[in-house]
Amino acid sequence: MIMGHNGEQLPSTMKAVRYHVNGPPEVLRVEDVPVPQPGPNEVVIKVAYAGVNVVDSHIRGTGMPQLKVPLPATPGKDASGTVAEVGSEVKHFKIGDRVFVIMHELRSSGAYAEYFKAFEPEVHYLPDHYTFQEGASIGTACYTALKAMYIAGEAKPGQSILIHGASGQVGLACVQFAVAEGMNVFGTASTKEGTERVLQSGAHFCFDHSKENYVQQVRDNIGPKGFDLIIEMVASTNLQSDLELIGRPRKRIVLVGSKPTSIAINCLTLMMKAAIITGVRVSETTPEEWRTMKKLLEKGVNEGYVRPFVGPEYPLDHAVKVHHELLLMTGSHGKTLVRP
Repeated sequence: MIMGHNGEQLPSTMKAVRYHVNGPPEVLRVEDVPVPQPGPNEVVIKVAYAGVNVVDSHIRGTGMPQLKVPLPATPGKDASGTVAEVGSEVKHFKIGDRVFVIMHELRSSGAYAEYFKAFEPEVHYLPDHYTFQEGASIGTACYTALKAMYIAGEAKPGQSILIHGASGQVGLACVQFAVAEGMNVFGTASTKEGTERVLQSGAHFCFDHSKENYVQQVRDNIGPKGFDLIIEMVASTNLQSDLELIGRPRKRIVLVGSKPTSIAINCLTLMMKAAIITGVRVSETTPEEWRTMKKLLEKGVNEGYVRPFVGPEYPLDHAVKVHHELLLMTGSHGKTLVRP
């Protein structure tokens, strides 16, 4: 056992999922490692749940230069749990606080573990009206939505917004923030369950993007003025349709996701509408932008209109199975969780 700075006893070792080389899911294994100790402005969390993100699989598997972390590494950017230890300069958290966490930058020490260390700005209070499962499902989805809407998209009350692919985690977060902002909210989904989820989150309209004529249906409902903002989840499929639906001038199409492929678009439409197309990468966020988004997220959490879509949960030793399933997921699905 290790005596913490506040007199609490922490175990000296813990279970954590780790990999020593980049590769397929089978490189993941549960190992005994030292419990992290906090630096001056760091918080150690006893993990209740870790949120699983598709990027976890990319970081583990691809070895892409922009996603490399020093090895060995533990996956996981999102977590919920209770504060187990705080550094000497931590001001806003104490042992026992319920919290959720999102890692601001890629690091080797992730959340698929019994304990997880984070910098204080990465930690948020988790009110009692949220479960730990919901807490672990908030971070990446909501910060991606906030980056897309407010930083890249410059969303404002009264605007019309289309969330193109609204039934997944990021899409639903966009719907919830847009409704709270007083926007005119349109969404798309491809299943009955997804459509119901989008409408239950407050969207005014939701269209089935698996139908051939759905773009015309959206156009008929928004009218000739088009949208002020489009949040696009699959740009490789939908970008040309977005150009047809966006308003003018200097209205924004924000790309959140895409397959790694080249596509053709009508550049004349882009020019004539003077549209702006931009992409989002949450890890490319300035400290000021993180602070802005954190205030918006905490408002949504405290007021209770942020309601994440929680999916299945697995124990740590099922990490290989979880990462295999990540590769097969299509369409909307709830947040997958792992628990120590």
